[in-house]
This record gives sequence, structure tokens and C-alpha cells, in this order.
Amino acid sequence: MVADALSRMEPMECQALITHQIQSDLLERIKLTWSTDPHLQKLISDLQHSVASHKHYSWLNYELRRKGKLVVGQDPTLRHDLLTWLHTSAVGGQFGRNATWQRVRSVLY
Repeated sequence: MVADALSRMEPMECQALITHQIQSDLLERIKLTWSTDPHLQKLISDLQHSVASHKHYSWLNYELRRKGKLVVGQDPTLRHDLLTWLHTSAVGGQFGRNATWQRVRSVLY
């Protein structure tokens, strides 16, 4: 068995790679969910004032993350589009429902 470059990457490196490959439209739509959700707005505000205000969350480089995963707000259409993107893109590779779900869970919250 021959290992490829992605299989040798640490999980956080792989998450960063996938997150940076998110289409700019999708990333902007994710960020929009943060600005339209009062709970997420408060969370971001708290984190901007004190990085330790919410144990598992971070606000770094204008990105809201939970345990290193990009937070996606309440937008069913966006969530569907993200699933489709991860399933059909070169990153997703159409490996089926379970593999796609695991990929989503590894980079998005």
C-alpha cells in the first residue's frame, strides 16, 4: 500500500487545507450566517473581548471556529451546498454518504 500526501498529513493540517479550498462564495455565505444569528454575533463579540470567554470557540483571522472547525450557522440551503461541494469536489471525491459525512464533521461545525 502506498500512502499519498494527504494520508501523511496531521488532521489539523488537512482541515486547514480543506477549509482554504472552500469556494470563496461558500466561505462568504458561512460568514453571513454569523452576522445574521444573534447567538453567534454575541459569541464573536465575547471572543473579541476575551479569547477565553468560550472554552471551545475561537475567533482568529475573522473566522469563527469550534475546536478548530469552521462554524456554519443556521442556513439549510448553505448546509446542503456545503454537503454537495464536499461530495462532488476533488476534495470530496464521491466516496459515499458516510465518507462525505465524516469529511464534513472533520472540518465544519
